[in-house]
Amino acid sequence: MLAHNITPVALLLLAALPGSACLAAPPASLPWQPTNQQARHKLDLAEPVLSGYRRMPALHNSWEYEGHQEKAADAADTMQQSLALSPSARAHRSIGLYYLKQCRYALALKHLKISERGRVRDAIRSAEHGLRMEKLAILRLQPGYALHRSFGIHVSGHSLWVALSTTSIEKEAAGHPNRVRILVLEDRADRAQVVWQSPVLPDIQERGFTELDLWPLRMTGSKNPELLFLGNCSGGSANPGIAMVYRWNGKRFRKVLDCDSPEQPLWVEDLKHDGRYQVRAVQLVGTEMSHAEQVRWPLVYAWN
Repeated sequence: MLAHNITPVALLLLAALPGSACLAAPPASLPWQPTNQQARHKLDLAEPVLSGYRRMPALHNSWEYEGHQEKAADAADTMQQSLALSPSARAHRSIGLYYLKQCRYALALKHLKISERGRVRDAIRSAEHGLRMEKLAILRLQPGYALHRSFGIHVSGHSLWVALSTTSIEKEAAGHPNRVRILVLEDRADRAQVVWQSPVLPDIQERGFTELDLWPLRMTGSKNPELLFLGNCSGGSANPGIAMVYRWNGKRFRKVLDCDSPEQPLWVEDLKHDGRYQVRAVQLVGTEMSHAEQVRWPLVYAWN
């Protein structure tokens, strides 16, 4: 125990001694800009890509969406390189906001708290809330299921938290999850209550999902967003996909679309540019032609 009459000078000397790091002054806050020129260059390249990132499939087609995701992932790697060369509050803020869009709340919170600048208080609160609800959702998952993604939405005065869960990947022989569920909680002041859970969303012919995700998206013209599930399955030279749309009816979500595309992934697009999205698919015509000669017929599903 230190004596009560120890002087400030003695404290400074103790802080410099080995094993006395607990008495050292806290490190100064990070500079806003990188001090290294190469780090600044990498930040300038990556920041516009991350700020323009959208976690939604409302692009021209599924390949464009995949390119959009890959470009953002490359930009995130570049931002991490900038941080490794010269840590800066600006880089931490940029990548923290990107992780928040991806619903990766723990990573978002880590970087945003380090940033401490650039009007990130609301983003920090969103990340803290997301991390809390994510933990509550995990506690309510069915046995054997793991959380894939979760996010919050508002419908008819209700604050809901939506979680997409899959069977544990390591339990599947093909290495891909093949059973999926959607869980919806109502975020109340004192607790999170389960308001709806979907039945199992099966894959195509038990092939397993190579890609899957869930989005809140306005597709029927309602003020409330619908839930859109898209999943791609493995199939040799084919890449079949399924789509399901769920609409809020005041008490629960009701499925209003269940469709598949046996050769190509499905995607969504705002064809009329009126803020309402449609689902596009490609169906096969006939069964006797070879795979290469098979006639394909495009379809568009829209809310009537």
